[in-house]
Amino acid sequence: MAKINYYDVDALRNVNEKRVWDMLPFFLERNPNICACGGCALDIVAVTLNNIQPCYQVYEDGVERAREKVSEEEIYRQMTAAAKLVGSNPRHD
Repeated sequence: MAKINYYDVDALRNVNEKRVWDMLPFFLERNPNICACGGCALDIVAVTLNNIQPCYQVYEDGVERAREKVSEEEIYRQMTAAAKLVGSNPRHD
């Protein structure tokens, strides 16, 4: 458990990160032309997370608040854009 100045930083979560990871299998299943190798999938998630607003919370039961800030549709749009970017310059051969 990481503690900084007596605060348990492991309790702090970006709820939108979980939402992006949860959507990834759905996204890849519906876009079979997109490379789903480990490197490309991680890059897609990283670019997506860099382009949506984070929603840090101590408890994950506030997902509704995260949805108010970033919709499922917006995450899907950003994931699509990220996949195009990653596909145009993949890190694998």
